[in-house]
Amino acid sequence: MNLFLRVLLLLACVKFAFQALIGYAFDFRDYGYPLWPLLALGCSFAAYVALRPRPARPTEEPYSGAHVDHAFLFLVLSIVTSAFLLDKRGESPFTPAYFLDLSALTLFQLLLPFILAYSFKKGRSLATMLAMLILMVFLVDGTMKDPQPLVQYFAEARAYEQPGDLSGRLLPIAITPPDPAPTAAIQIPPASATLP
Repeated sequence: MNLFLRVLLLLACVKFAFQALIGYAFDFRDYGYPLWPLLALGCSFAAYVALRPRPARPTEEPYSGAHVDHAFLFLVLSIVTSAFLLDKRGESPFTPAYFLDLSALTLFQLLLPFILAYSFKKGRSLATMLAMLILMVFLVDGTMKDPQPLVQYFAEARAYEQPGDLSGRLLPIAITPPDPAPTAAIQIPPASATLP
């Protein structure tokens, strides 16, 4: 039962992560930056981690100066990237809506790479950095490209152009309504006529 719940929660995490990626990268012009995919993703992942079997605690190595905490660097990188994206997306800076959108984008850029790199024990910082870079590619791509990617794809594939050579191709037949049927003339007797 525990395994079944973990699989369901993992599938829910994938669904909400994909929904958040599509929304924050491509659908922001229509829907803005909703928080519900991030909250649903965070709650699903927290429940998934809580249901995992707990391994035996290894003996921790003493902290040395060689260990670098990358969390602050990731936070700075995500804030700078979010500010860049909002500037390219035409947001008015230093307004309450701007700070809300900046917070949502920053949370998104921190949450998704953390979840993707969670299973790594060694090299977690490197995996988080790679996930953040891939996520930035999607966000910049959705910002710089046409908001309707399917329309742009069909336009690039010349689907809207008329074909130059029409030989050997089936052409559409123009459908025109039939000519109206002639109406029968109804003869009305004059008003002076009397009934027998």
